[in-house]
Amino acid sequence: MPAMCPELIEGKKDWTSFGFVYEGGKSLPIGLVKRKIGYPTVEPTCSLCHTGSYQASVNDVPVAILAGSANTLDLEKFQWFLYNCATSENFTASKVVKAIEKNHDLGVVESLFYRFAIILLSKLGLSQQKKKYAW
Repeated sequence: MPAMCPELIEGKKDWTSFGFVYEGGKSLPIGLVKRKIGYPTVEPTCSLCHTGSYQASVNDVPVAILAGSANTLDLEKFQWFLYNCATSENFTASKVVKAIEKNHDLGVVESLFYRFAIILLSKLGLSQQKKKYAW
């Protein structure tokens, strides 16, 4: 999603802008996991909200604290990014599939499933949730 709507992110145009914590060499931050449930997906785990980090000095690499409080995560900022990205003009099935295919090989069936089901349902669900949280 950061690649789909970089204009909605302040600072570095990746997950670290929301305070996600990374382990060295991993492509996803701690708390997000790749799963296959009939199709490939990235989903949150408990450690999304239960991982913190610290640095002894500004130049040190952050050290993850597993099962700690998420002292760097701005969950509300992350949620509103998802809502605003999913309801933007950039979030179309064609653009999302194109962005996914830059990093993952989708077969014909997976591509069609994303294009005509997953992306549309994700957009619908996030737009409905955005309206519910508009208060």
